[in-house]
Amino acid sequence: MFKAEFDKENSRSVFFFSGSMNAPATDEAVIVIEKHFQELKNQMTEEEFADSAVVFDLQEVTYICSSFLRICLEHHKKAGENKFSIINTNPAVKKIFKITRLDDMLNIT
Repeated sequence: MFKAEFDKENSRSVFFFSGSMNAPATDEAVIVIEKHFQELKNQMTEEEFADSAVVFDLQEVTYICSSFLRICLEHHKKAGENKFSIINTNPAVKKIFKITRLDDMLNIT
């Protein structure tokens, strides 16, 4: 299951993921993410959109595959270094980021 919200107060898009983020689930998540951003682009100025942050909430995620790592990197690059974060990461999932050394690049908590 995937849910997207825009937190107006903090000007950030928050994506909630759950379960196993294997390749099919990641493909579905990409559709949700792209739809969310398209809707935001229609509602915001370019400057507001560019200034907004992106948060991936992984509290309910039990597994991530390389495809999910790819979308994390893509959105880190699109949002900008200080505007992308991954929160509520459980130890097993956090270990995957550490093994791939992405924990140094991405803001993961």
